[in-house]
Amino acid sequence: MKKGKFISIGVHNNVKIGYGTVDYKNLKTVYIQLNSWTQPTIIDHDFDKLISKTRRQIKEKIYSLNSELFKRESIVDLDIKTNGIKENKR
Repeated sequence: MKKGKFISIGVHNNVKIGYGTVDYKNLKTVYIQLNSWTQPTIIDHDFDKLISKTRRQIKEKIYSLNSELFKRESIVDLDIKTNGIKENKR
């Protein structure tokens, strides 16, 4: 049985933005979802390292919110397959 809800906020700078919860009746976890296409500008690049660095930067932004509403536990999932990154592919 599906208990979660997702609410789309809209589009900003070609990024679809929304938020949701896994269980809307027992609200403990809220997630933020950003969807966008990305295309490399430099094809000879270590994309695994770049994605790891980006994931770390996102976590640092979350931790800097300094709100009692946010715990320091967070998961940043970048759903990017580096072996499929090719020039002029969308």
